[in-house]
Amino acid sequence: MPTPTAPRRPLSPAATLALTLTLALAGGPAVPAADAQAVAGSPADLQFFVRDATTGQPAAAERLVIDYIAGRLNTIYDAQPSGPSFTAPGVPVKDIGQYVLTLWYQGVPYWWQKRGSDLLAGPLQLDVFSVTEAREGLALTGLNVVVRQRGAAAELEILATIANETRPQATVLLPAGTFALPLPAGAAAVEASYRRGPDPTPVTVTVAGPRAALAMPLTPGANQVRLVARAPWDDVLELAVGSDLAVAAWSLLVAPPSVLIEGAGLLAPDESSAPGYVRRPGPPLAAGESLVVRLHAGTPAGEPEQLFASEPESATVAAAPAPGEAGDKGGGLPLPLAALLVLVIIGALVLVRRSRS
Repeated sequence: MPTPTAPRRPLSPAATLALTLTLALAGGPAVPAADAQAVAGSPADLQFFVRDATTGQPAAAERLVIDYIAGRLNTIYDAQPSGPSFTAPGVPVKDIGQYVLTLWYQGVPYWWQKRGSDLLAGPLQLDVFSVTEAREGLALTGLNVVVRQRGAAAELEILATIANETRPQATVLLPAGTFALPLPAGAAAVEASYRRGPDPTPVTVTVAGPRAALAMPLTPGANQVRLVARAPWDDVLELAVGSDLAVAAWSLLVAPPSVLIEGAGLLAPDESSAPGYVRRPGPPLAAGESLVVRLHAGTPAGEPEQLFASEPESATVAAAPAPGEAGDKGGGLPLPLAALLVLVIIGALVLVRRSRS
């Protein structure tokens, strides 16, 4: 006769919690293949067609990358297309998912954000543009030059918007520099990037003397670039503002506000200046024209300004009244009366103790 087995006791709450944590650390129970597929999406053959919108003809791209957006970009496809019409086989796609497509054509990246349903619907047409070196349709429509004093150095940040109105529409790119911006003497750590896709794209910068040439692809419409640099600033910083493209509008923002700004043609300080900065708009500039601004160092940035340094010594400063002083709204007693009350209390305690003894 088999030996009877003792009934299993139910797990205590502590044991249940320990088992749950153990399963979680071990990766949990195995997920059925169907459930795992639902998380990543079902493999599908995606069809694409690339067209050069400049010529209206089919175009052979160099590379296609598809990223799935799930808190961050997760690459699910990266390959070289076989021709203008091609199929990306076995790509895991969710109908409601969000995806970023990056396609390179003639060395220039283009981006699209699509839903999974768009990718699954059938051949997806991706329009790109021919690359040209003709610059007739280019102009700087906006230019903000930001200068921050950091001790004996200047931190320079240039934010430029370049319009590409080339007809027929095309991407303008010159390997030696699509356009140029002036830099102060001794500028170093020069970097630039533009942002049309999900992340900033670096721009090749060639510094030659007092100018920086940016080999940035300018697609049809508005393009924005950010350039940063550092330059020595002992007492006076000479800064040229302009470009080898026409500048329709620009402004200079300087910090701290104690910096003295000199420049012929600069307009009066703008009332819309950001806190801690002085903003001076400038006049339109023709291609190749520049306006030289002289900046005289002020109170070093990063050090607290002496707010009352300019007040005369005889100036009266109103201080908050201390507790017990006139003007205190808490009902405190004047000092002599408070001392008398303390003595009375001490005397009463002494009398009570003596009477009990």
